[in-house]
Amino acid sequence: MKEKNFLLWELYHENTKLHPHLIHHLMPEEKKLYDFMLKNKKHYPWVKKITLNTEKKLNVALGDILMKRRSIRNFSRGKIHFGDISALLKFSYGVSGVISLNGKPYNLYTSPSAGALYSCMIYLVVINVEKLRQGVYYYNPDISSLEVIKSEGAVEKQFKDCLTQPEMFPHFALAIIIVADMEKIFYKYGERGYRYVLLDAGHIGENVYLVATALNLGVVGVEGFYDDGLSNLLGLKKREVPLYVLLVGKKEDKL
Repeated sequence: MKEKNFLLWELYHENTKLHPHLIHHLMPEEKKLYDFMLKNKKHYPWVKKITLNTEKKLNVALGDILMKRRSIRNFSRGKIHFGDISALLKFSYGVSGVISLNGKPYNLYTSPSAGALYSCMIYLVVINVEKLRQGVYYYNPDISSLEVIKSEGAVEKQFKDCLTQPEMFPHFALAIIIVADMEKIFYKYGERGYRYVLLDAGHIGENVYLVATALNLGVVGVEGFYDDGLSNLLGLKKREVPLYVLLVGKKEDKL
């Protein structure tokens, strides 16, 4: 029989299939899993933290927002209000409930996540936001704060150098980068976890789209970026990988 030459996607799909004789060997013991989940929510304890304003409500009908949602590539030069960014993060990936794991509280977020692992994290590159210096920030949903990773240097240029076609997206005010912790998702699901974490990133991205639309902000999802350059800019670890970039800004009057 002639040997088949698999395409890369076929190899990936074949090697992440589930089979009855393997499924029961994938999952770690429950108590160990819960301990892992409790201990592996990322934060930067040594950096400056900026508390977000979580008071803003979204008084809009979901049906209206779904019909209005569009990708916007041309932004104005307007500054985004701090309250809008706070609301964007809160409703896209903020705390929405609490459960008990091994007798300890564990926060749930507004976006679905495989096994409630929340293997995705949100980083921001701020260009033009009220009350925030240009820089790189980590969003910590558990304490509703931004943790300052970098607030010096030519961050705007460094970020645009990570995009394959930066000329397509002039004047955006903020970049939201969804980053996956591959070690976390693989701990429970093995190789199939790669499928799940991509779904997680998509759920968060859609939340960003809908909340931005409710706030009358423009947003566009971008996959054209240089992975290694973006990882270096954010200061990511080896098994933390950027999956999805969303650019946010004020809408132009005429598109």
